[in-house]
Amino acid sequence: MPDGVPSSEVGSLELNLTGPQVYQQFRQEQWGTTCAAAGSYTLGSGTVGLTTTGMAPSCAQLVSPTDYTYGIFQATVWIPGAANGLIANWPAFWLDSANLAAWPQGGEWDLMEGLAGYDASHYHYGTLQDPLSVRFPSSGQIPGSGPGWHTITGVWDRGVITEYLDGTEVFSWNSSNVVNTPMMIVLSMDSGQYGYTTNAPSTMLVKNVSVWGVR
Repeated sequence: MPDGVPSSEVGSLELNLTGPQVYQQFRQEQWGTTCAAAGSYTLGSGTVGLTTTGMAPSCAQLVSPTDYTYGIFQATVWIPGAANGLIANWPAFWLDSANLAAWPQGGEWDLMEGLAGYDASHYHYGTLQDPLSVRFPSSGQIPGSGPGWHTITGVWDRGVITEYLDGTEVFSWNSSNVVNTPMMIVLSMDSGQYGYTTNAPSTMLVKNVSVWGVR
C-alpha cells in the first residue's frame, strides 16, 4: 500500500470529504470526557482548522456523520508544533466506539495522538493490553512522525488492524481481539493533561478525510 493508496482489495468508496464538506458533514460536538470547553473552527482554502486556546479543557472536535464497522480510514492533517519542536497541545485523528458508555470494551484506535509532545498511536479493546505500547515502548511514539503535514491511514478488517504513516506501514495487529463493533471517526484538537501544554493557541489543519469499504 505505497503512498497511502488503498490496495486492490478495497471495495466501493463510501466517503470522500474535502475542504468545506468536512466542516459541513462532520458534526461539531464535544466527544468523550476530556472536552469540556469548546475551541474554535475555521474554514480555509481546502482545509478546516481546529483550534484550542492551549488552556485545559479547551477543545475543538469534529465527529463523523455515521459510524463504521471495518474499512480504510485516511486523513491528511497538519500537526502543530511548539517552539521546542514538540507537538503542541493534544491533536488527534482517531476511531472511537459509537457507544461511549461501552469504553474501552467498545474499542478505541488512536491513529495519531499528540501525547506529551510526541505522535503516538494506541489501540484499546475490551481488557486487551494496548499492543502499540509494546511495539513502540517510548510512549507509543511513531518513527518518522512529528509536527507538519502527514497522511495517516488505518486499515481495519476482520481480525486485523494495520496503520500507515505517509504510506509506510508502522504497525499491524492480527488477533481475535480486534474490535468488530461500530466506531466513529473523531478529529480533535484539545488541551489537557496528556498533551504538551503550551498555554498558547494552536491549530490542527485537516485537508481531507476518506473512508473506503473493504470486501
